[in-house]
Amino acid sequence: MNNEILTDVGLNLPSNYSEDEFFEAGRFLAKIDQGMQWAIGDWYNAIPWGDKKAACEKAGLKSDHAKFCGYVAGTFQIGARAPILTFNHHRTLCNQALTEDQRSNLLKNAAKNNWTAEIGRAHV
Repeated sequence: MNNEILTDVGLNLPSNYSEDEFFEAGRFLAKIDQGMQWAIGDWYNAIPWGDKKAACEKAGLKSDHAKFCGYVAGTFQIGARAPILTFNHHRTLCNQALTEDQRSNLLKNAAKNNWTAEIGRAHV
């Protein structure tokens, strides 16, 4: 999608979109939705300057939200994230008392058993 279609205030789909283009746009939005908190967290953790709050403000991001996303993203490096599960599933497992192996096993069980993030909390 280009900048004329996705704007700061909405989505301007052309009236002549084919069915394939329409559903491709929907898949693109789903990917953005699923990955946004991860992307914000990875961006926050990659800030090379000391004042992360100022960097967030300069970028137009809420620093508290970016810091929280960074905490979760830092706990689960990209290779350890379960794409079938939500960011909230991972957030639930940020308990520092868990080992990396325990987190990984809980994510596998959550995916296998279709646990919601709330049900997953009961297994921590």
